[in-house]
Amino acid sequence: MFKIGYDKKITIVQGDTGVIRMRIHNYELSQGDEVRFAIVNKANPSILLCQHSDKKIVLEKQVTVFEKDGCARIMIYPYDTENIQPGKYLYEIQVKTKDGRIDTVVPLTNFTLMEGSIQGEYGQTTPSNPEPTPSEIELRFKRLENEIIPELGNRITNVENEIDSVSSSIVDVNKKLSAIAPANIIYMDSFGELTDYSPKLQELVNSGNNVEIRFSNKDYTFNSKVTISKKIRLIGSNSSFIWKGTGRFLEYVNAPWMIEGCVIKDIKFTGRGQDAGQDIMVYSETPNVMMTIDNCQFYNCYCFLRFHTQSFGHTIKDCSFWGFTTAINCTGNAEQITIDHCWFDDGRRTTNSQNVVIRVEDATSFWITRCVIQNADIGVLFRGVINGTIRDCHFENMIRSSICFNPASMYENRNCVIDCNLLCGGKSCIYFYGGGHGNAHITICNNYMAYLGDGATSMIAGSQEGACQYSSFYNNSIAPGFTDRQLMSSTAITNKMNDFQ
Repeated sequence: MFKIGYDKKITIVQGDTGVIRMRIHNYELSQGDEVRFAIVNKANPSILLCQHSDKKIVLEKQVTVFEKDGCARIMIYPYDTENIQPGKYLYEIQVKTKDGRIDTVVPLTNFTLMEGSIQGEYGQTTPSNPEPTPSEIELRFKRLENEIIPELGNRITNVENEIDSVSSSIVDVNKKLSAIAPANIIYMDSFGELTDYSPKLQELVNSGNNVEIRFSNKDYTFNSKVTISKKIRLIGSNSSFIWKGTGRFLEYVNAPWMIEGCVIKDIKFTGRGQDAGQDIMVYSETPNVMMTIDNCQFYNCYCFLRFHTQSFGHTIKDCSFWGFTTAINCTGNAEQITIDHCWFDDGRRTTNSQNVVIRVEDATSFWITRCVIQNADIGVLFRGVINGTIRDCHFENMIRSSICFNPASMYENRNCVIDCNLLCGGKSCIYFYGGGHGNAHITICNNYMAYLGDGATSMIAGSQEGACQYSSFYNNSIAPGFTDRQLMSSTAITNKMNDFQ
């Protein structure tokens, strides 16, 4: 007899066969998942299977091969219970998915093993607790034949499937590597010493697609703009690019098709000064170039990076920026821009600087993570941004505010998240311009707000009633000693902040 009640309690007669067919709601079990079934002693059981000691486990099953419909079949064979003392136990079923998630499908539930007949060596019926007729070696052979060998076969099948999957992945990776590997590597130093490297760099850029140009550890002077519309990798070795021209230096425009793999790496850029004209080190105004700027340094320029007119899919990581009016300016429907693990310092912090470190206008999906921003007027300005995120950043010594939300004339800031940041300095840590629906569905959570500058009135402020509509404020805190500082401007935000500590 084998019975599963409506309350999932199981009753089985010793020596009988039991089948548990299990399915998970809204999830189809497949290769890489694991189902564990365990029977444990009822006295003082552990809560989780992973906590059971071998002494507490009476019977354990693992299923890694599943039916086509995503069900798991757990088999209890006659030999599984022939040496278990009849009585009351507990059982549990747990699933470990391929992504590491553990789901207890059936928590500890009653399992009753009733006394019955079991099959001996020659198939005759014997009492449930006699001296074992088969030898220990024969019992082990039975277990080896009926359970261990089939289980090993299942595991071998899984390993073979994983090998096939890995082999397929290797083929895909090789194809991608072939696609991104430079067809031609050119060393700039092979052309000798030049007083102006701009013409030669433009010539190399025009020479073909998928070109990697490498630079040595030395200074390279550029006097005129270099236009790029192909897949080009500029790879330095602590190289120094000195810009002595005016306007834009590296300009990515008019790409005829989608170009991935454009890279600027390990290069130090130095401009003519943050007030010496409106120079831009790197400028992009095409949606067809996806660029990565990695481990670069930028010094003394009006603007370092300008992404304009539907720029798409750029990543700036592990870079430093010092001395600027605007370090990164992103406008014109830019989309999917990531700035990660970068350092920004204006270097002057005067009341007349009126600079913005990162300016984002009319953009979608913009991420700023793990950055340090200090000594500036405004840290980050969002203007008409949808799905913008600022997370795990450190703002210090701001004049006006660390973060500003300023709605554009036609577009509002919407669905933005300010999470897990340290906000220090400024007349306010976060400021909302405008009213009505200019800033909507903004989430501000898990932030720590510390020092405010002279003339500050509130940690979070706004210019009009309703400056931040339908938004959430929770799990934020302020530094000790500033409890007398008003947390929120009374006329700025109509909905109330909660859970401030």
